[in-house]
Amino acid sequence: QPLIVRFPDGALVNVLPAELSREPAPPLLGGFTPGEQVYFTGTTETFDTGQRIVHGQAVEVCGPATQERYVGQRLRVRFPDGALVNILPGNLSREPAPP
Repeated sequence: QPLIVRFPDGALVNVLPAELSREPAPPLLGGFTPGEQVYFTGTTETFDTGQRIVHGQAVEVCGPATQERYVGQRLRVRFPDGALVNILPGNLSREPAPP
């Protein structure tokens, strides 16, 4: 039976008890934290959908990757256009990316 949980931003979300813990979540790959603003240092790429990720863009770390094939290997980040992409932690930096 889901529970209604209020998040710090005021959002109310249905969450299964198995998805909750009294213990803090384990650290993310690369020591990054959710909400942290970092830079994408990977290669600029355009996906089949037309979505484009650009070297040097500032992105927000959202959490661990959620797609099964990327779990434990990548982080989910939000690009400025709102796109959520699973990125290798080695392609993220706390310092601006060189050109």
